[in-house]
Amino acid sequence: MLRSRQLLRSAFRAAGAALGGTAGVVACQVAYVRLSFQLPPDATGPTSGTASAAALRSSGTRRNIIFLGDSLVTGVGCDAEAGEGPTLPRRVAELLSGRLGVDVGWLALGETGADVGTLTERLMPQVQSEACCPLPPGPPATCCAPDAGLLGRRLRAAARRASGWTRW
Repeated sequence: MLRSRQLLRSAFRAAGAALGGTAGVVACQVAYVRLSFQLPPDATGPTSGTASAAALRSSGTRRNIIFLGDSLVTGVGCDAEAGEGPTLPRRVAELLSGRLGVDVGWLALGETGADVGTLTERLMPQVQSEACCPLPPGPPATCCAPDAGLLGRRLRAAARRASGWTRW
C-alpha cells in the first residue's frame, strides 16, 4: 500500500512538472507573438470596379455585388505593390462575369480585424445605402459575406435583415 502511494505521488509530481513546463513555454510564445506580430498591410489600389464579360457573350445587363468582411475583403497579404486592389472581390467578380455573361460591378467594404459588431455598426449603413441606391445601370446590389465560420453567418443574417436585397 505504501509503495503504491509513493508511486502515485511520483507520477503526479512528474505530470505536474511536465504541465508546468508546457504552460511556461506556451506563455513565453504568447508573449513573443503579442509583442512582435504585425499584420501585413491591406491591398493597395481600387476598392471597387467592374469585371466586364466577353464582348460576344455580354447580354448588356449588369449585376452589382458588395463584399463585406474583414481581412479577406480588404486584401491583407495581397501584393501591395501591384496596386490592383483586394484579390478576392476582384477575382470573384471576374468569375461571376465570365459564368453569367454579364458585367459585374463590385465594391469591397471591410475592416481588418473587425468583428461582427464592428462591421454591423460601422459598415452596414454604407452597405444599405449602396444596396438601395445603386449606381446605374444595374439592379440593387447583393451582399456577399465571404468570411468563413461564425463571422460569415452573422454577417449574412445581418444582410438579410437589410432592405432592398435581391437574389440573382
